[in-house]
Amino acid sequence: MSDDLSSAARLIAVLDHLGLGRVHIATQIPGDIAELAAANPDRLAGIVLCAPFYLDPAPFILLADRVLMVSGEHGPGFDVTVRAAARLPGAERHVLDGYEAQTWSDVAADRTVELTEHMTGFLARFVADAPRSPAIVGSHAEISYHIEGSGPALLLLPLFHAPSQWTPAIPLLARHFTVVSVGGRHLSSIALLEDRARVPTYQAMFRNLIDTIAPQQGEAILDVGCGAGSLDRLLAQRLGHANARRGWPMRSAFCRAAPRPCHCLTPRLAQSFPSPCSRSAMPIARLPRW
Repeated sequence: MSDDLSSAARLIAVLDHLGLGRVHIATQIPGDIAELAAANPDRLAGIVLCAPFYLDPAPFILLADRVLMVSGEHGPGFDVTVRAAARLPGAERHVLDGYEAQTWSDVAADRTVELTEHMTGFLARFVADAPRSPAIVGSHAEISYHIEGSGPALLLLPLFHAPSQWTPAIPLLARHFTVVSVGGRHLSSIALLEDRARVPTYQAMFRNLIDTIAPQQGEAILDVGCGAGSLDRLLAQRLGHANARRGWPMRSAFCRAAPRPCHCLTPRLAQSFPSPCSRSAMPIARLPRW
C-alpha cells in the first residue's frame, strides 16, 4: 500500500476491514485522528484524548460533546486541555490529581483504575459497533491490530511511544469493550520520527554528520537513543555493509513498532554499556566490532 496514504485513510481501511461503521477511539496524539474526525465524524462515537501535549481543537469542534480530555494536574497537557476546552463547548475534562503527565509518561500504567473508570463511564453514553471479523490479530493498510474483550469497539491508538503502553489498562477496558489496539509506523511518535527522517534538509544534515565522523571500514556504530531506527536506515544506505550498526532505543517499545529490519541491542548487550542517561556517557563513540 502506498506510503502517501494518510493515517485517516489507513484507519478507515482498518475499520472497514473489521466491519466497523462507528467506534470509540482513544489516543494521546490528536493529530493521528484529526483528519478522521473532520472528514468522517459519523465513524466516531466517543473520543478520549489521553494526556495530549498538543491539541488543535478545530477538527473536533463539531464533535465536542463526544470528547473527553484527560490530563495530569501538572505537565504540558493541563494547559493544552484548558485552552482546548474554551473552544470545545460541551467537551469534558478530567484531571488526574497530583499527576505530572509528560510525553514520556506511562499514564495507563501509573493511573490505570482512575483512567479506565472515567473512560468507561464517558464512552458508555455513546453507541459504537462491535467487530464482525473473527480475527484476533492481524494487519491491514500497514496498521497492525490486536483484538480482545467483547462489546462495542474501542480503538486504542498508541500512546506516545507504542501500543503496549495501554497494556495495563486493557484487561479493565475489555470488560466493557471490544478493545482493538492498533499500531505501526504510520501512527504516534514513530510517524513523527519517520516523517522527520524524510525531510531533505534533515537528511543533508545527517549526511554531513556522518562525513564529519568519518567511520572507518570495520568500525561498529552504536546509536544511543535510536527511536525506531529512522536514522540507522539512512546510515545503512550511506555506508552499506562497511560498518556494523546497532541501535539502543530508550524504550523497547520503539523496537517493537519500528519498520523492519530493526537492529537493536539485546538487553544483555545493552547492559555492557553505560546508561544513556549517565553523565559520563559520550554521545558519539567508536567501538570495536562485536
